[in-house]
Amino acid sequence: MIVHADPSIVSDNTGDVIISHYAKNELRRMFPNDHIVSVPTQTMTISRRLNSLLSNARAIVVGGSNLLSGRYPRIRQWANMSMFAPHREKVHLIGCGWHSYEKRNLPFNGVLLRSALGKNGLHSVRDAYTKSKLAANGIPSWNTGCPTMWGLSGEYPSKSEDSVGRIIFTLTHYRKNAARDKALLSYVRSLGKEMYFWPQSPQDTLYLRELVGNDKVFRVIGETISSVEEIADGSAIYIGTRLHGAIHLLNRSVPVFVAAIDNRAIEIGRDTGLPLIDIRNLPVGFPTGAGTHIRMPQEEIAAWKKAVQERIDG
Repeated sequence: MIVHADPSIVSDNTGDVIISHYAKNELRRMFPNDHIVSVPTQTMTISRRLNSLLSNARAIVVGGSNLLSGRYPRIRQWANMSMFAPHREKVHLIGCGWHSYEKRNLPFNGVLLRSALGKNGLHSVRDAYTKSKLAANGIPSWNTGCPTMWGLSGEYPSKSEDSVGRIIFTLTHYRKNAARDKALLSYVRSLGKEMYFWPQSPQDTLYLRELVGNDKVFRVIGETISSVEEIADGSAIYIGTRLHGAIHLLNRSVPVFVAAIDNRAIEIGRDTGLPLIDIRNLPVGFPTGAGTHIRMPQEEIAAWKKAVQERIDG
């Protein structure tokens, strides 16, 4: 049995669901004969059942998502971290990221991280910034990128303006900036295409209504992955602030332009070539480019997988 510490449990964020989907698929490929059991990371749940699962697991694989931080216990993306400490020698990260740009750790934060991740864990992180932050706390890791991108490589052609019929658009309610986001809405509207708003939590839709009122120009679709897949046809492109929604669509060959509003998109874009829009200096007219070239660290990914499989399977 492999335990997957899953950020999508008790989360209303479709981004967490997307991350979990890709991470779990990788674990199934790595351990086809093991039962993959999911346990939560975003709740303070402490129970005999959870402890029993952690005790009996051959390995505990945590992630992905941006659940690492130098500000525990104030930042509680990994709310039940203490439950993992007794099992630290079999805890491994898969494509985890750092919560935000942070100048310094809170006192004893490094101790808390090392207590959960141990000295011998095999840790995969999703960007160079996260790798450097773990290293500063005495924890080595592989920079593998996010598991949502492990199947991406090479060239993804752009679309001409005439071939685009619809734009899939997102906002992020927990990174509100009304002036910035209204400018992004105005930019998308100016492109003159059908516009579909893909909320990735109920609060995203409420935030859209704060910005545009009852304006029906943005057609609001469901929050699920299947909802967006129904409209992600050959004429669609993506523009928005939701990172993993964009990556999922890129996996379906939809051209994407991510409006970077925090460290996650900035760092992943820097490492991999994921197309970013400078939200402080929006382009004039249709977003253009010769295409997208995604650079994934395939050697690092393969090395991490091999190390974990050899550790667990002997």
